[in-house]
Amino acid sequence: MIDIIAKNGMLRDGPRRLRKSRAVHQAEKAHAKLLGAKINEIDAMDQLAADGIDQMFHEMLHQAKKESERNVNTVMAEAMHSASFKSNSMIEVAKLKIEKMFGIAQNELEHLRQEVIQWSKNSVENMRNAETKVQSLATEIKDTREQLDYFVAENRELKRTLADVTKKM
Repeated sequence: MIDIIAKNGMLRDGPRRLRKSRAVHQAEKAHAKLLGAKINEIDAMDQLAADGIDQMFHEMLHQAKKESERNVNTVMAEAMHSASFKSNSMIEVAKLKIEKMFGIAQNELEHLRQEVIQWSKNSVENMRNAETKVQSLATEIKDTREQLDYFVAENRELKRTLADVTKKM
């Protein structure tokens, strides 16, 4: 039975103290090292999530979930071999941490989706406002052009009248 597994994967006691054979102790030692590595890997992923590195977090979480799903049977078989209750509980803790991180990742992803949807709505609204302004400006330009044409025609008429008046003088 494995007493304590440190994060470095080492056992607390040696084989003589617990009256184990070398083979059993070596198997438990290898198992402890594997579990220690898994614990360190999960702690590293937890730290990345806390630091807010979202993209790397999502990728590593996805990889860790796949890897843990693939390796769960192997790790559980080793745990049964060594008949270690604590190793089973460590696996459960690892699963819970992964599920917790997966939930955090899903929440963050949903938050990002909502932001994208809001940005999209805002950009559509801005486009509509811009189209309305363009149409308004086009109408104003048309009205101004009509006024300009009227003033140009009136200016021509005044020039003709002035030319006629100057001829008569």
